[in-house]
Amino acid sequence: MKGVLIFGIVAGSVWSFVPGTLGELFITAGQTATVVFSEALTGVFVSWLLALALPRVSRSERIVLGLFSLPVGAFSFGVIISFIHLAVEALFGISYRFVAHEFMPIHSGFSYAAYSTLWYPVFVLLPLALFTSWLFGRLAVNVRVKTSHLCAGQNQPP
Repeated sequence: MKGVLIFGIVAGSVWSFVPGTLGELFITAGQTATVVFSEALTGVFVSWLLALALPRVSRSERIVLGLFSLPVGAFSFGVIISFIHLAVEALFGISYRFVAHEFMPIHSGFSYAAYSTLWYPVFVLLPLALFTSWLFGRLAVNVRVKTSHLCAGQNQPP
């Protein structure tokens, strides 16, 4: 579980450059912080979902999971950042984009999912999502499977 958490935070933080640059969300330091924090939470959530599924599926199914990780992550980011912006507004009185006009987390989630998969960035984002899912499977999931297998008293990992 520790590997999933660490990978999710790191990968999510790296992925924050996607909405930060494409969505022009890196305008102020406060808004940049909310984007990076929201993506870190999104990374942990998507990594947790992948950790549940990857050990149980075949290689070809792992590719499908990697493909679906992009819209799932984008949707999750839209929902999470909406709630983070709502909290910032409630605590500090600062209104960022996702609550400035109206609080609609599901709409934001669907917008990000649609934009990430139906617009030109898909040609860059989809390979990155596949790579991130593959890397997660190699680092976090395989280490966990090997460790649990060795702890069970067997000498060779599966």
